Amino acid sequence: MPHVVYPMLATLVEEPFDDPQWLYEVKWDGYRAITFLDGSSIKLVSRNQNDLTGAYPEFHTTRFSTARL
Repeated sequence: MPHVVYPMLATLVEEPFDDPQWLYEVKWDGYRAITFLDGSSIKLVSRNQNDLTGAYPEFHTTRFSTARL
């Protein structure tokens, strides 16, 4: 598994466009992060490679399994 992954960034445009071959989604304010699963451990990393794992303590008590991936 790679150690560094950068999520796609939004592109600023002057005007929205309409094309039936494109899908759109609402941009919500929040974090854009990559999740790394290694066995039962999890790590969240921001687009600037900052570790966000500590900001979400609920992940420390959640059990993850990569068996189905």
